[in-house]
Amino acid sequence: MRICFIIDSWFPVYGGGPIHVWEIAKRLAVDHGCSVDIVTRKLTTDSGEKGTDNESHVDGNLRVIRLGPVSRFDNLFGRLWFLIRSFVYLLFSRHDYDIVNAQAFLPALPAKGAKIFRKFPVVYTVHGTGLNAWDQMRGGVAGKIHRLIEKTLLLKIRYDKVVSVSEDFLQYPNVNKGIEVIDNGVNIEAFEGRRVIKGSSHKILFVGRLHPQKGLEYLLRAMRRVADEKPSAELHIIGTGEQESILRRLVGDLHLEKNVFFRGKIFGENLAREYLSSHLFVLPSVYEGQPLTLLEAWAAKLPVVATRVGGIPNIVDDGVDGFLVDPRNEKDLAVAILRCVSADHSSMGERGYQKVKEKFSWKKTASAFFDLYSRVLNVHR
Repeated sequence: MRICFIIDSWFPVYGGGPIHVWEIAKRLAVDHGCSVDIVTRKLTTDSGEKGTDNESHVDGNLRVIRLGPVSRFDNLFGRLWFLIRSFVYLLFSRHDYDIVNAQAFLPALPAKGAKIFRKFPVVYTVHGTGLNAWDQMRGGVAGKIHRLIEKTLLLKIRYDKVVSVSEDFLQYPNVNKGIEVIDNGVNIEAFEGRRVIKGSSHKILFVGRLHPQKGLEYLLRAMRRVADEKPSAELHIIGTGEQESILRRLVGDLHLEKNVFFRGKIFGENLAREYLSSHLFVLPSVYEGQPLTLLEAWAAKLPVVATRVGGIPNIVDDGVDGFLVDPRNEKDLAVAILRCVSADHSSMGERGYQKVKEKFSWKKTASAFFDLYSRVLNVHR
């Protein structure tokens, strides 16, 4: 089976989408004998870090094809040019792809456009939607345009198959029927067998983009309440993004310089150690799909505090392996954090660990996608 993933976000810009595609693509090539191409953009970060050239892995059966020009992820020209270049690539590629799997949102456009001429089936993967949160994240004309584009691509265009990583997407009226839910996975092995000593201070961890979606301003205001009762509590923020300067100013305004630490990007073994050396993981998002960071926190046996958005309530059992609070509610967020730092809730983390060990693995996720692709091809022939 020859598969093409189309995704407009890729390393060195990190996020759930690229990790999802990379982990699945590797296993499709190794475990299922597929030939896999990942077509993506040439991206650069705010600090100037650029992605490498095209890559080849698994004896050439897994390739990463980067289409230029080099630009930041949010660069409008770069986005539009990628849509054109990826359409042309699919249209004139010498490869006859059996399946094109577009990753939400914009890659749906070149995939659907090229399908008219090349006749391959298009699978569309949805990683979460902010349809109910755009008003809180971005107002004005820009917010309305973003919401309209997202709504059209997610709900108004027909694909051969739509896959969501979380069940909450099924609530929206959609022209596509038979939408399937396939869970994300986690590399639990990356967290096992590591000896890390937790410090005496209460280390609270956040991992993710510094973006309005993540609700970090509410977490910082909650930390003001937490620090008043637990002065030794520390919030470690791992990640970068457009809100960093705003959030740093807010830390100053709240006089949290001794409690909040911006750690920048941390990956691989070093990131696993950050999880393992923490006491609690917090995800205060205003919308999510099925966040990988929650699964990683459980792989590190951490209790979690998260918001009731997206697919989170479907995987977090409130009071069992974590605590759930309403989004944008800094008071309840602070209360939940204080419950965790004021008493030993390690048993919650243990229960979360057992959950991901039994249910969430990239091997299972890749096998589910291979089965789905096979069924789509049987119908398409």
